[in-house]
Amino acid sequence: MKAPTLIRWIAPLAIGLTGPTLAPAQEEAAVMLPPVIVDQAQRPIRWNYISMPGFEMITNAPPSSGREFAENYYRQEQLLRALIPGKYLWNTSVPAMHIMVEGRAAERLTDEALEQFFTAPSGNANNNATTNRRQRERTEFLPNLRLEDPDSSVVFIRREANRTPTRFDTRDLFGFRMDSENRFQFTPGLVAFRLTRRTPSLPPWFIAGMVGVYAQTELEDGKVKVDSNHWETPLEADMLRRNPLRPREVAPLRRLFDSPPANATPEHLAAWRDQCALFVRWALFADEGAHRSSLWRFLDWIEGSPVDATAFEQCFGLDYVEARDAVSDYLPQAVQDYFEIDPGRLPPMPPIVARAASSVEAARIRAEWERLEVAFVRKQHPDLAPAYLRHARNNLQAAKRAIGSSQEIAVAAGLLEFDAGNYPEASRELETAIALGATRPRAAYALAKVRFEMAKAAAGGAPISAADTGGVLSALAIARRNEPRMAEVYTLMGDLWLNSEMRPLDPDLEALEEGVRNFPSDAAVIGRVALVYAHIGEIGQAVSLLNLGLDQAHTQNARDILRRLLAQLGGLRSRSS
Repeated sequence: MKAPTLIRWIAPLAIGLTGPTLAPAQEEAAVMLPPVIVDQAQRPIRWNYISMPGFEMITNAPPSSGREFAENYYRQEQLLRALIPGKYLWNTSVPAMHIMVEGRAAERLTDEALEQFFTAPSGNANNNATTNRRQRERTEFLPNLRLEDPDSSVVFIRREANRTPTRFDTRDLFGFRMDSENRFQFTPGLVAFRLTRRTPSLPPWFIAGMVGVYAQTELEDGKVKVDSNHWETPLEADMLRRNPLRPREVAPLRRLFDSPPANATPEHLAAWRDQCALFVRWALFADEGAHRSSLWRFLDWIEGSPVDATAFEQCFGLDYVEARDAVSDYLPQAVQDYFEIDPGRLPPMPPIVARAASSVEAARIRAEWERLEVAFVRKQHPDLAPAYLRHARNNLQAAKRAIGSSQEIAVAAGLLEFDAGNYPEASRELETAIALGATRPRAAYALAKVRFEMAKAAAGGAPISAADTGGVLSALAIARRNEPRMAEVYTLMGDLWLNSEMRPLDPDLEALEEGVRNFPSDAAVIGRVALVYAHIGEIGQAVSLLNLGLDQAHTQNARDILRRLLAQLGGLRSRSS
């Protein structure tokens, strides 16, 4: 059978989605498979490269198509910032990466390709012809997908005509709602990702509320258009429109600002999200937007500290009870009002590069996608991970042979091996990358982690030497200097000081406190920093940090971890007194 011209197969990265049961004979879960690109040796893909600040793409489409996509991306970003100030969105020094494949090549998922995958050696003794046939029969392919790393994301876009829709709504796996070939809107899932990853971390009630408002928003025609509020059920919203005096339950703000418990039912979570969305909508739009600046001031005030009733009253000019009544009074208006935000003149379009991709550009972006696929499938379907890892390694080796030494390829190879747990090879690649000037936060963190683990093993139970401590800190310093901030940088820093022969100096403690400011609700960060203070004898400071963490913790699990540490430190303080 003839192989496709550009993509030989779009291979599996099963993500655990379960298809509907159509009949008793089809009770097995359908497996959704995201794309892996395999070139034909005779006719390799000719990639074009599109870039602007914060955005990169490789595509087999004409450069004009890639440019049009980038222009729409930029317009979406600017309109989003008219609704949500940019300071509250996650930012990274690593451009958002995209792979867009179009034309007949994107449609040709052949039997030969599936046969090649399902009969590939997997190391699974139960892998046989019958099993493989059943796997093929229950396989579907995701047309689009976004995969994420602590400092980056990659989106695969399969653009084609007359594609048969998948059984599943994959928009929030993708991040874009496509309206036409190059016109799209960011999905609520992508906005939630940008809010959740932001540092210092935002309170859950604001994230839930802002995402709820955005779910009713269209970013189009140069304006932000917000539809009426969806309250509980369509029937209940309609009843409120007809009768503004209809009884309704609007939660007290103190309860709203508390995160739902871990065992909350789906109905409880949905009700809490509705309440959060109503409050944020009131703060943004009620009384002709009179409270909007108060909302941003309140968020800034409570950054890194618990929600405080005094701070709320100082910002909004209302106490909790008065504000709750105002929100309740606003609800009948919210279910029927429509708002437009005119951001005025948007910033000019930045210069957009649109040209043939270099070998390094194509290899780097493909390698990032393939590495994230390996990491994802390792969690979801570990039996498929070896095939994905082989595929990614083979492509990187081919790129090295064609390109030679490159900072970008060394970063990709180093992170691939780091994620695979192959620390010796990861060390070689990452040391090369940093020596060549790489500053990517995830690469610097991975090198620091590898140096730490190798130094700890070499110490054989003894404290890590001053020289090795300095090596780990130098890599962590690179990660700290570049966006985004990552919680694992500070937990590793804490582990280092708990295992080093050196005592941290004031600048080292300030670096740890930086982690507390950026991740005040992260029990792992707070716990490590508190343990470092206890390790150097500053028990009081350790206890203060843990109490701060308890005030900020959003989950019961985090509170339990911090309480156990507090109990340990209480015993330590008793023995030392």
